[in-house]
Amino acid sequence: MFIGLVLNSLFGWWWADSVAALVVAVLAIREGLEAWRGEVESAFDVLRETHED
Repeated sequence: MFIGLVLNSLFGWWWADSVAALVVAVLAIREGLEAWRGEVESAFDVLRETHED
């Protein structure tokens, strides 16, 4: 969202903040669906795998 605000202030692109918000929303929905399906590893699992290597 910060990028959208910067583009708006530098170039006057009034729509950039809205586009950035939509991108964040899409990413949040995708992450939510992955979590719902159980495809997301917990942070502890990732750290454990890194430590074991």
